[in-house]
Amino acid sequence: MEGYLGGQRERLLGYQVNLSLDGHAALGRFLGYHINNIGDPFVDSNYSLHSRWLERAVLEHYARLWHAPLPEDPARPGNDDGWGYVLSMGSTEGNLYAMWNARDYLDGNALVRDEVSGDASCRTSYLRAKHPDDNPNAYMPVAFFSQETHYSHIKAMRVLDIPTFYDLGGSLYPGECPIDVAGTGMQTYNGWPLGGVPTTGGDEGPGTVDVDALVALVDFFAAKGHPVLVNFNIGSVFKGAYDDVQGACERLRPVFERHGLVDRTVRFDPDDPTRVSTRNGYWIHVDGALGGAYAPTWRRPATADSSRPRRRSSTSGSPRCPRSSPADTSTPARPSPPGSTCPARDPSCARRPTRRSSPPPTAPSPAPAAASPPWPCGTTSPSSARSSRCGRPPRSCGSPSTRPNACAG
Repeated sequence: MEGYLGGQRERLLGYQVNLSLDGHAALGRFLGYHINNIGDPFVDSNYSLHSRWLERAVLEHYARLWHAPLPEDPARPGNDDGWGYVLSMGSTEGNLYAMWNARDYLDGNALVRDEVSGDASCRTSYLRAKHPDDNPNAYMPVAFFSQETHYSHIKAMRVLDIPTFYDLGGSLYPGECPIDVAGTGMQTYNGWPLGGVPTTGGDEGPGTVDVDALVALVDFFAAKGHPVLVNFNIGSVFKGAYDDVQGACERLRPVFERHGLVDRTVRFDPDDPTRVSTRNGYWIHVDGALGGAYAPTWRRPATADSSRPRRRSSTSGSPRCPRSSPADTSTPARPSPPGSTCPARDPSCARRPTRRSSPPPTAPSPAPAAASPPWPCGTTSPSSARSSRCGRPPRSCGSPSTRPNACAG
């Protein structure tokens, strides 16, 4: 067995399985302990056999790398603060968690930050908002992703019952697809391209999403009143494609504004229609499972445009980080402009240490981090961690919290 695995590892290309694992040898002694970092890494639990301080140190490292500072006080996070946890089941878990938060944010569910009144506060079922009389599609989100997107996204959408644009388009709007895929060889469902948004250059191209096609498809569903969930890739699995996240968001922002998807009012409490929250009708997810760790080393011209949509969640492939920001989920974390070292705030903010809760007496203080290299706007997550800007762990009422900045590792 050892000989077989050794030979396969040396010759296997396309996946990060031939990297050295020598550094893990020193950790073997901890396998004799039932370590369990159950729950929120920033909230103490009654299970004392944990390594939460180490988990938080990992999250702080990636938070600095991606310019998403963790809150000084986890009980009172700010709009630009990040959150995360180290994943136990890989990038698929990161994508599932991000999609879960995206769905509940877009379809009007009560979130962790939304206090509900009366008997509804003890319900375990989802508290869904009642759609406005003039828009029955207001809380029916539609997912968009390129054909190079990892299949874990589609699995997550099936589990969470999030319709894809081609599924909803083929069933509700047959023959109305706004893009022409004739002659491309793509399979279609009542005129809608199966498998995702076409990519640049087709099968022989680099695998990046066709931004023109994406904008046309999003515009079609936004005009019908649907909220929008868009996934981008920073290093796709099969071609290593890097989508132009910033360029696409700059094209999408006017679409969102034109169709009223910016700062919508959501009445989430079925027992009290006066209780509302303000949320955007779009969610931007960046899957950086293969490329997020390298993104901070890129150098590109600074062409920041503050009008572009902000990334709401991201996933990466090594240490991960899925969750997000505080009370107002309508203000997702703002990515740093390409070529800049920090968002429009005090440059030291991205390197501000997080206040730890109950560190072990012998835990050494983490060494101060050097300034992070510039990184392109709209990307997050390293290549071995899945991060997601979304929300906290689920609440007791059965609905996850959704926060604008999040990473899951």
